[in-house]
Amino acid sequence: MSMTFFLKRKELSDNFVPPYHRVLTIDIGSSSVGAGYVNVYRDGSRPEVVATTRRYFAHKEIQAEAIEDAMFRAFNEVIHELRHMSVEAPLEHILVTIRSPWVTSSMRTIVKESHESFVFTKKIADDMIAREVDAIENKKNLKQVMLFEGNELIEHKTLHVRLNGYATNDPLGKKAKKVEITTYISILEKRLKERIVASCEKISSVDISFVSFLYTGLHALQSVMPKQQDMILVEAGGDISEITIIRDHVIQHVVSIPYGSNHALRELSLNLEISYAHARSLILSSHQGLFKKFLSHSIEKTLARSRERWSHFIMEALTLSRSVDHMPDFILVTGEAWQAHACADSINDSEHIREFLGRQKTKAIILDYPLLGGLVGYRSSAIRDPLITLEAYMAQTLL
Repeated sequence: MSMTFFLKRKELSDNFVPPYHRVLTIDIGSSSVGAGYVNVYRDGSRPEVVATTRRYFAHKEIQAEAIEDAMFRAFNEVIHELRHMSVEAPLEHILVTIRSPWVTSSMRTIVKESHESFVFTKKIADDMIAREVDAIENKKNLKQVMLFEGNELIEHKTLHVRLNGYATNDPLGKKAKKVEITTYISILEKRLKERIVASCEKISSVDISFVSFLYTGLHALQSVMPKQQDMILVEAGGDISEITIIRDHVIQHVVSIPYGSNHALRELSLNLEISYAHARSLILSSHQGLFKKFLSHSIEKTLARSRERWSHFIMEALTLSRSVDHMPDFILVTGEAWQAHACADSINDSEHIREFLGRQKTKAIILDYPLLGGLVGYRSSAIRDPLITLEAYMAQTLL
C-alpha cells in the first residue's frame, strides 16, 4: 500500500528564501523502502514532515540476489512517486538511511600509549581518528582488506574515550599514559551505493548523505530519553532483525537475528494461497473483526508462531551478548508498524525473557510517533511514519 500526498506548488519569486531547508529522507530496509519530504527550519525549530510514501516488498525465497532485486523494484517505485510530487521549495539535500541487511556496522578501538604521561588534547584525538580513517580507506592491513574490499565507509563516529582504562565524558586536558577511543563505523557495498545514488539522481543532483539506521535511532533516543544510560533496542526487520545493547550510553553488543516479519507473510501466503500484499493486508486488519472465524483463526495461528519465533531468537541473542545485567525495565522496539507490534507482543508474552533479564516487569515499548512526537512535526495531510520521524530528526542534525 502506498501513502502519497500531492502538494500545490507556490509561485515563488527568484529572490524568495524559504524559512527552511527542503530535505528528502529515504530509508531502505529488508521489507520496505520509505521516503519523506522534510522541512528543516533555519531557526532551529523542530522539523516538519510534509509528505511520505512507502513501498513494501518480500520474496518467496530468502536469497540475497532475489531480495536485492525486490528491494530495488520497490525503491524505483518510490523514486517514480517522488518525481510526481509537487513541492513548494527546491530540494537541497537527500539523506539515505540504510537498515539491515544492507549495511554492516562494527565498533573499533584506537589506542595511543606512552611511557610518560601526556595531556590528551583535541589535536591528539583528531590525529588518532584521522589515522584510523586513513588506514580504513586505504586498507593498510589484511584484516581491513577483508572487511572493506568492495565496500565503502559511510559512518565513523566516536562513542567513548577511556584514559588509563577508565571511561570519561570529559577527557580533554587530562593526563594519561594510555588513551583508548572506541568508534562506531558503518560500511556499505560500493555497488549498492552506486545503484542507490543513480536512482536518487533521477530526482535531483543535490548532495546525498548516507547514515545507518542504528545510529539514527540512537541519536533520537538521546533526546527522548537523555537520562537513560542503559537500554535494549530491537530493530524488527523483514528478513533480518537486530538487537543492540547499550550500557552507559555506549553500544556494547549488536546481534543480528535471522528472522523477521516476512517469514510470517510467507507462511500465511502459502497456507491461504494468496499474495504477500493480501497477506499483509489481512494481518493489518485482523484486529478489526472483519473476517470469518476460520480466516481469523488462520491469521492468529500464524501470528502466534511468529511471536514464538521472535521470542526464541531474541532470547538467543540476549544470551550471546552476555551483558544484560542492570538493564532497564523496558525494551525499545522499532520498525514498520505491524512488524514492531508483533515483535513487542512476543517480548511481552515471554516469561523466559523477563526471567533472563531478572526483571518480572520488563516490557516492550514501541518506538513510534506518540513517543517521538516531540522531536518532529507533521503536516496534517502526511501519514505519521515512525521511521521517517527518526530520519527527519537526523536531517536536522546534519544541516
